Amino acid sequence: MKPERELKVERVIDEMLPRAIRPTNAGIRISLDIYLSEDDKAGSDWASVVFLDPETRKQINAPVNSIPLDSLDAVKWWVGKLVEKAEPLMRTMRKQPRRPDPD
Repeated sequence: MKPERELKVERVIDEMLPRAIRPTNAGIRISLDIYLSEDDKAGSDWASVVFLDPETRKQINAPVNSIPLDSLDAVKWWVGKLVEKAEPLMRTMRKQPRRPDPD
């Protein structure tokens, strides 16, 4: 992906991720749909990701609420970026504290 597109994707993740999270006992659940297509009439996008409201499971309404991805490498990059941004939220939002590791 081009650098300006990467910045746009990161901004969408930053805005939408907190709204798509439901805390669990051990961490968080992120509600989203991933659409894959072979031939998109609107352009050459290969996949798109849409964040969902965790309560209603409906698409979150925002000016930019989906992330178009044009290759498998872009999807891999996006998943890595999502996990990178979700990890600190998981640690602070989980319902129960982490149990100490047994020795």
